[in-house]
Amino acid sequence: MATGYADIGDTARASQLATRLLESGQDQPSVELRLQYASVLLSARQDAPLLLVLRQLQSAAMDAAQAQQYADLREGYALRQVELYRQMGNLEQAYAVLAPLLQHDGQAVKPLQALARLYVSAGKPEDALQIYRQVLQLQPDDVDTLLAAAGAAEQIHDLGAASGFVDAALSQTPHSPRVLADAARLYRARGDSRRAAAYFRQALDEQAQALADSPATMALPMPSLPSGSTPGGAANPV
Repeated sequence: MATGYADIGDTARASQLATRLLESGQDQPSVELRLQYASVLLSARQDAPLLLVLRQLQSAAMDAAQAQQYADLREGYALRQVELYRQMGNLEQAYAVLAPLLQHDGQAVKPLQALARLYVSAGKPEDALQIYRQVLQLQPDDVDTLLAAAGAAEQIHDLGAASGFVDAALSQTPHSPRVLADAARLYRARGDSRRAAAYFRQALDEQAQALADSPATMALPMPSLPSGSTPGGAANPV
């Protein structure tokens, strides 16, 4: 339940429930309980207490499943730090945090995706696109990667490749407002205002339908209008 609250953005309640779980009458919480607690902290973006729990667990005896869960939590925390540094413009520090993950497993999807984002932030979309292509060999149907690859291809003016990525994303999620809005932006960049407007209208319709179907959920982000249209092995990237 605590993880569910974290997933919908209610981090305060998620943290309260997780703390209550951890303190449920045990002087020495089990490794399993502490791993569950750390998972909630990761979902709730409570990085300071998460780091403390991870350090406490570092020397704990674990079975194979627990050790894998611990490794996943450490990776999740590290990738969070990479993204924070990237958003602050500190790409060197972001890569310093990311490099050990890449050295540990050069085929791990999430670290590769993080590396591609660093290349984009460093103004190297062509290098980012190469990384995204590598990720898509591992996960060809990953919509987030398809859209990110389309964005990188568009930056280097390879609109044919961008169109291919967006079409692949549409085949996976034809009713996604975000994917439809990206298709609208792509066709606007290609000078096809009619198709751009049609995709954007469809994105708005799908979003309205999603909100009507789930009135109690948080509003989905409204797709942005394409500019000029109207509705109707990794190297340091720094």
